Amino acid sequence: MRAGQGQALALHPQKVGYGVSVAGHVLLVVAGLVGFLTSPSKVDEGESVPVEIVSDEPAQSTRGDRRGEQTPTPQRVVDRQAPEERQTQDPATLPVARERVQNTDVPPPPPPRPPVPEPKPEEAAAPPPPAARPAQLAAVQPSMPVPPQPQPRPTPPAAAAEQQQEDLAAKEAELQARQKREEEQRRQEQQRQEQARREQQRQEQQRQEQARREQEQREARERQERQQREARERQERERVAREARERQQREARERAERQRLEQANSRQFDPNSIAARLATSRSQENDRRAATRTEATGATVGRNNNLGTTTGSAARITGREIDAIRAWAERCWEIPIAAREGNSPAVRLRVSFNPDGTVTARPEVQNPRSDSNFQVLANSAVRAVMRCSAEGGVRLPRERYDTWREVVLNFDPKEMMR
Repeated sequence: MRAGQGQALALHPQKVGYGVSVAGHVLLVVAGLVGFLTSPSKVDEGESVPVEIVSDEPAQSTRGDRRGEQTPTPQRVVDRQAPEERQTQDPATLPVARERVQNTDVPPPPPPRPPVPEPKPEEAAAPPPPAARPAQLAAVQPSMPVPPQPQPRPTPPAAAAEQQQEDLAAKEAELQARQKREEEQRRQEQQRQEQARREQQRQEQQRQEQARREQEQREARERQERQQREARERQERERVAREARERQQREARERAERQRLEQANSRQFDPNSIAARLATSRSQENDRRAATRTEATGATVGRNNNLGTTTGSAARITGREIDAIRAWAERCWEIPIAAREGNSPAVRLRVSFNPDGTVTARPEVQNPRSDSNFQVLANSAVRAVMRCSAEGGVRLPRERYDTWREVVLNFDPKEMMR
């Protein structure tokens, strides 16, 4: 028997301890009941309180809504733990690893034990049964299962710490979001400033380009005006030089004529012949000049082509236009040597002009002759007109083109050599 009990104890040590614990608890309960029944009960009479009717309106006004959101109680934020708290904590008592807990409320307290009924006098007088031995308990309950150990729930301080950590995480996330928004705003502001700077640079470049173009246009106008002014001054100088040359030639001819007359007078002094000769020479000179003025321009140039007369009904050419055509033709005419030495007659050429002042065709000789000297002189006059047309037409007003479109030019070598 003892060997069997020893084997039972050796085989089920946990069951033996459980039986001993149950027996001890039973003894404690029996002793408490015995003491409670033997002591006389005393009832204290309380003070009487008047009954009044109290309205529940204040309670209803301050009562919250079940469906409302629960406002978390603010917790004190602890940056770091005190050294003594860290040292006194036992690893066995530390809370378990933090998990996401949906319900952080404190678990409800266990229900109260039902009141123990009062025993009858017979039962109270009966002696307590003897405690069972451990070997008998082990033999009676050999297969009692060990109850599972309940998992410890997170204590309220751990839930508060978890809520605090979540609040800190939410604040940190909000801070990061605010920093990102500020960074985005700064970046957008920098982009706006950069765009404004680029737009200002573009406008400045446009202003500089516009100023440069205006400067170039102004310089071009000034250059053109300067060229035109220089051309007018050059033409004026040429005109003055030509007039001076003509005056010198005329003075030279007058001196030569006086010398010739003086020589003739020295050889034979005849006042009547001298007067007649001077009158004849003066009359011939006047006739020649009148013919030159008339024939050089045709006197009347127009659609009727009344050349050589002064009774045409068309518009007459002006003296300034006559001088311009004469100067234009004389500039290119070189008198041949044979015509300078001999007594060659004048050559009359009919010249037709374009609106730009150039010659339309080869000039026509109006007084042709078989004399070789005359032919040489006529060819030189034709070449002079064609050369002047190639170098540039005569400059005359186009609105008066009908008056100078066709003229008769008189090329007289004697007139040029005066």
